[in-house]
Amino acid sequence: VDAMAVLDEVVQTLKPTADAKGLWLRAEAPSGGVTVRADRRALQQILINLAGNALKFTAEGGVTIALSRETEGIAIAVRDTGIGISPADQARLFQAFTQ
Repeated sequence: VDAMAVLDEVVQTLKPTADAKGLWLRAEAPSGGVTVRADRRALQQILINLAGNALKFTAEGGVTIALSRETEGIAIAVRDTGIGISPADQARLFQAFTQ
């Protein structure tokens, strides 16, 4: 899968949401492209969910989806300028049925 193509599709899908809130949304990736072994549809849906959630809880600024090469593969990070998660709530992040 061409990872940058997937990132571009995610940005195009979520751009209307970002624009409606006055936020920027961008993708960052190393030059030369990055190919990954993945289920394209699943990767796209995961990124839409993560970036969409970041947009939902960001009031000003924006969201970046960043792709980088790592020694053992790639890393994808979603960064936003939102308020973040309080330390008290961080411990509950990976519990089932928790928002």
